[in-house]
Amino acid sequence: MDHTSIKSYEVHGISSMMRDLDWLADDVPALETEILGMQRLDPLLRPQLEVRSGAQLTARVGDVVLFRALQPGAYSDMETTWGGRVSLVSGRTYIGVICERNSTKFFTARLGERRCPYDKLVLQFIAQAGGIGYCTGYSPALAKLTGCGRPADVEVLGVLYDASRQVYLNTISISGLASDDSQPPVGVPPTLLILGTTTDVGKTTMACRLLHGLSKTLRCVAIKASGTGWYEDSILHLGSGASWAMNFGFVGLPTTYWTDAALYTRAIYTLYRYVVHPGDLPLYKRPPNSRHEQPRRPQVLIVEHGGDVLGANVPVFLDDNCLMAPVRVVIVCSESALSLAGALAEMRSRRIGARHLRLYAAMPQVNPEGFIDRVTPYIDRGELHGIVDIHKPEHEPAGGWRREYADRHSQALSANDIVTEIERILTKEEILNK
Repeated sequence: MDHTSIKSYEVHGISSMMRDLDWLADDVPALETEILGMQRLDPLLRPQLEVRSGAQLTARVGDVVLFRALQPGAYSDMETTWGGRVSLVSGRTYIGVICERNSTKFFTARLGERRCPYDKLVLQFIAQAGGIGYCTGYSPALAKLTGCGRPADVEVLGVLYDASRQVYLNTISISGLASDDSQPPVGVPPTLLILGTTTDVGKTTMACRLLHGLSKTLRCVAIKASGTGWYEDSILHLGSGASWAMNFGFVGLPTTYWTDAALYTRAIYTLYRYVVHPGDLPLYKRPPNSRHEQPRRPQVLIVEHGGDVLGANVPVFLDDNCLMAPVRVVIVCSESALSLAGALAEMRSRRIGARHLRLYAAMPQVNPEGFIDRVTPYIDRGELHGIVDIHKPEHEPAGGWRREYADRHSQALSANDIVTEIERILTKEEILNK
C-alpha cells in the first residue's frame, strides 16, 4: 500500500459534497475563507491526512479522494463549499467524493459490482459538485449545452486517510449515518412536496416561487431530498425566502441514486429532526453569514425532490408513512400531459391521491391550451385539484396572448393563487388543532 502526506500535493478545491470540513482542517472558518477565495488549500489541511492507494483498496460511494483533472469535459468548474466555484484545470489536484448518478438528462454513472481499486485509477468527473464515478453513458443535453456530452477523465490519486484517528474518510461513515438508529421524526410542520417527471421541468423554480410568496407571512425551511449532491438549489431556496435550507449531503449522502433504502430513510429522518429541533444542526453546517444566528423551527417545510418519481429513492420517500404524514400539498412538475398521467398513475399505485391531500399539476413550458385540455378530465374526475401556472399574470396586461389565456382559463391558478390556497389550508388546520 502506498501512502503520501496530503501536504505533498497542491490542493486547489474541495467538493461541496464534503460537508464535514472538521475532518480536513483544525481551523474550519479559515479553510472556508480560503475555499471561497479560491486559494490553495493544502497549507490549512491537517498534517495527519494521508493519500492512500493500492490494489487492495477499493472505491466505495462516499469515499473522499484526491484527484487530478486530465482534460476538459462537460463541466469546466467544480462547486465548492457554500456554492462557490473553482475552475477545473488539467494537471491540478482537487478533493472530490466517489458517487453514482442516474440522471434522466445528464450522466449515468455506477460502480455497481465493478471493482475499482485505488491503483492508477481513472474515473470521470460526473457531477459538478465534485462527484467522481464510473460513467456509463453519454448526455446529448450536455453536449448541446456545453459542446461535450462526456465527463472529463480524472486520475484518482487515492483515498484520504486520517492517520491520527485511523479512519478512511467517507462522507457516509464519518457522518455516523451508516450506524445511526434514527427514529421516525415527530412534530414535523405542514409540508409541501414538489415532484417531477424528469430533470429541468421547473421543480426548483416552483419551490422558489412558493417560498417567495409564503415567506412573507410564514417561516419556511426547504430541503432538497433526492438526486445528486449540489448546493446550488439550496442557494436558490435561501434567496427566495427560506429561513434556512439543507440537502441530503448535509447528512453524508453524495447521491441518492442506488443508495440503500434504509440508509436513505435514515438520512431524511435526520434532516427532519433538524427541522423539528434546529438547534441540533451542527454549527459548521450553517452558512457562514448566519452561523451565529439561532435557527428557528419553521412553520412550513418545502421538500423538493430531484429527478423523477421513479428513481433516486423518491419511491422510498413516497412509501414511508412517517415522511408523507405531514404532507398537505403535492405539486407535480412535468414536461407534458402524458408524463403527468404517468406520474399520477405511479402515485395512485402508492395510494397517494387527491382524496388524502391537495394535488396539483404545474403548467409546463408548452402550449397551455393543449395541456389544460388534456388535464381537465383528471380534475373533473377528482384526481387533481387543479393546475398551477406561475407565469399566469396576476394583473391582466394591456394585451397579448397571456391575457387572453388568463381570461379563458380562470381555473388555472397563478403563483399568488396557489400561495393563497396553501395559506388557507394551513390556517384551517391551525384553527382545527386549537
